[in-house]
Amino acid sequence: MSNTNPPPTTTFQAFPKDKQDALARAQAEKLKSVAHLPKKVNIPGIPNVPMMTPVEDHGPMVQQQPQQRPGLNVYTPQVDQQANAQASALFAQARQQQQPYAAPIPEPMHQVPNAQVGFTNAIADAESMSLALPSRFAFYGFKDFYARPFVTKHIAKLQKAHREQSLLPIVEAVSSVCFTTDPAYQGHPIAFDLSLPDFFFVLYWLRMNSFTKSNYVHTTKCDNEVHLKRVENGLNRAQFEAQVKANEMTVEDFDALMANALPESSLNISQIVTQTDLRVNELETVPDPDVYHFSETSSMYFRPPTVRDVIEFAESPQMADDEQRQEFAFLAQLATHIQHRDTRLSLDERVEIVGNAEPDYIALIKGFEKAIKGYGVVEKIKVQCKECGASRETKLSIAAHSFFPAQ
Repeated sequence: MSNTNPPPTTTFQAFPKDKQDALARAQAEKLKSVAHLPKKVNIPGIPNVPMMTPVEDHGPMVQQQPQQRPGLNVYTPQVDQQANAQASALFAQARQQQQPYAAPIPEPMHQVPNAQVGFTNAIADAESMSLALPSRFAFYGFKDFYARPFVTKHIAKLQKAHREQSLLPIVEAVSSVCFTTDPAYQGHPIAFDLSLPDFFFVLYWLRMNSFTKSNYVHTTKCDNEVHLKRVENGLNRAQFEAQVKANEMTVEDFDALMANALPESSLNISQIVTQTDLRVNELETVPDPDVYHFSETSSMYFRPPTVRDVIEFAESPQMADDEQRQEFAFLAQLATHIQHRDTRLSLDERVEIVGNAEPDYIALIKGFEKAIKGYGVVEKIKVQCKECGASRETKLSIAAHSFFPAQ
């Protein structure tokens, strides 16, 4: 069957006169906007022409009469002189209104040392213990932190957290057993203002000191390649049967594959946690505050997201709106890294600030976020597959509402 579709063609038509005039005005404005930059003069027949020197900006550019070189004719395009004057005035006004960028865009890991905090104030409390937070208190107004184990009256909130899968009851329970000696934070629910790595560090301490006789079950999946292949064979049984019918596979080979196949459920590993490898990575360096800031006079400062930020984010009405969720999540993730020095701004207020910020500031927040990663508690456990015997080390990741055993 022959192809009756005509071959593609391209035709050109001249713009109408009003469009040509508009293009000419736009070209003139473009030439005016870059006229102060050095340019290389390219004149046919005259080699090695030096670079032109920059012209000092004295406001709106004045139309210059072209200078004639001996033996050369200079071509001057015909443009709208009134449009040129208006464009020059607009560009001059824009240059006067431009504000220089307050802080340089930092290198990805521009950091300074973060010194360990020493002894501050003594307490007279037989139950509480001083905890050295992984952040070394780098982003807090207080410089000491104390905690005491849970008692029976806290179990109700822990059960509520399990039942509702909510973070708020856990934070309230943790705040009731934690404090600092700093007078500015007396009676303050201090756990809400901890960074997430510090908060999980406190959860680990409370788990080990409050529930000494409880076990945890860690669930993961086997990733042994041979085991995965045997499961894949079982899932592809219908495909192999079709190959047997098409004489592409022998019955003997099919029976051998199915005899060795395993169900997908055989990949599941459930193991009681009796001993783990617990490691605490401290924040030995912090992002340089001389680099990571908005301006010298700004009251906003950079810091890691806090537990309060996470709760505000999870309970925000925008997260329940399908049309707003994606945009809000992007802005909120950035906004959790900034806060006001004197007044605690809500997450919505900081989202508004970030939403109206220049792109350079967004890059600054992203750089800060990257520079503070890596500190906190890392818990690993060695698991073994009961089906194939393969063992490996896996990282534990426990949700806060499931961190403590259900009673």
